[in-house]
Amino acid sequence: MKAVFWAMLTALFWGGASILEKTGLKQVDPLTAVTWRSLALTVCLFSYNLAVRGTEKLVQVDWRSLAFIIGAGIFSGLLAQITYFTALKNGEVSRVVPIAGSYPLVAALLAFVILGEKLTWAKFLGVILIIAGVFLLK
Repeated sequence: MKAVFWAMLTALFWGGASILEKTGLKQVDPLTAVTWRSLALTVCLFSYNLAVRGTEKLVQVDWRSLAFIIGAGIFSGLLAQITYFTALKNGEVSRVVPIAGSYPLVAALLAFVILGEKLTWAKFLGVILIIAGVFLLK
């Protein structure tokens, strides 16, 4: 139940952020927007970590984990943000966000293939519903 609460709160934040991003992109190109967004996030995160936790946790990360986390950051925090902002600038929020939000489909398929996770009927039905939703919005 705790995970569902946090996931719903995440959906609220991401949904609200889409409105702010679309509004902010009216006069700004996507790459500039991603740059400023990332800079603000970096400053906030480092400030919070230093103020609340110090540097201890930041320097305790092993190199392998760090490489995967940085790779994920490049995929989601850079490449996906640029393509998402470009889509938002050129399209309707009500279409762009659900289609871009179909990333759980990609994650599920990769989890089955790469991580060897089990495909259950519930997961299969979820994947089918995501595909149907994207098709309807297209």
